[in-house]
Amino acid sequence: MMKTLQNYEVAAPMALPNATQSPLGRVRALTRAALAVACLAIGGITSAFPVASLTFTTPSGNVSPTSNIDVYITLALDGSEGLSTDSSGNVVHGRPALPSNFDPAAGLDGITSSYINAGFGCQNTFASLCTSGSPYSFNFNSGLGAINSPVQPMNLDIPAGGSQTFLFGTFVPTVPAVAPGTYIFPFVEMFMRISGLEIDASGNPVGVNDKGDFVQNQVSQEFILAFTCTQAQDLTCPTAFQRTVLADTVEIPEPTSLALFGIALLGLGVRRLKAAK
Repeated sequence: MMKTLQNYEVAAPMALPNATQSPLGRVRALTRAALAVACLAIGGITSAFPVASLTFTTPSGNVSPTSNIDVYITLALDGSEGLSTDSSGNVVHGRPALPSNFDPAAGLDGITSSYINAGFGCQNTFASLCTSGSPYSFNFNSGLGAINSPVQPMNLDIPAGGSQTFLFGTFVPTVPAVAPGTYIFPFVEMFMRISGLEIDASGNPVGVNDKGDFVQNQVSQEFILAFTCTQAQDLTCPTAFQRTVLADTVEIPEPTSLALFGIALLGLGVRRLKAAK
């Protein structure tokens, strides 16, 4: 499901929002995953966090006033590390080192869930209300099992130096015909969200007593994989996604066609004249 937090939109499956400021000053959502540690088998794998870049696959183009507009993004890894997920979308290769406030003694390696997610800045000229309004609404390609989705992708396997293209979402017109002009969608980011069981600075479990039972807190931390725009993440971004809506055109007959049409009318008039006589 999607979580809208002020000027930032993020597709966050199984997420409860806990607002926090990102290093870039935008409001983002952290999650407290509701999955049991025993249900996951994602521990014991040592790997480094991959170095990646993210681009709009087709950053510009022309469309008609009634066209749906698909937004594709491509995640490319450098040669240092790969990235893969299992059949539930949990990251099994390419995770960063365990955060210091995660309990390494709990469960497998302290991680209860680890998945890839995506979001974007709400400042765009396609949709007046971030993902809705006029002249377009935006539909995330999200949900566990969605084809080519960048949100918790399952069975993902990008080798070091490889790349993967995702359908991020689709802009759908909310008016009969969109006004001609150029529309801008500044940036998308992909990140990894890791959830685990919390410990304090001394390594003691942190939690609450629930009817006499101690319940250890689950905490989350996010790690940015890549942005499509590494500069100004607003409408001035030089690598923004753009589509130019062309005006509907009325076909104007060529001179030869007009002449033939006139001759045909003349012949029809002569025929009617003869019939009248």
